[in-house]
Amino acid sequence: MEHNIVGISFSHAKNSMNTRGLKLMGFDDVYDMSDFNMPICNKNSADGRVAQGVNKFIDKLVDADILVFA
Repeated sequence: MEHNIVGISFSHAKNSMNTRGLKLMGFDDVYDMSDFNMPICNKNSADGRVAQGVNKFIDKLVDADILVFA
């Protein structure tokens, strides 16, 4: 049985060591936070609007069989 293994780096830097390390491990997909164009995580607004990047990020989490965080 094959699994979809996804690496997620919480770095916003395109050349981060975490992201590069995940890519070297050969996972099916590797993403960093800049791939989702999300606002910085300390943004708290009560307007109920969710940035499109957040939904894209959630979709990647849900679609993965195995998640590896860095």
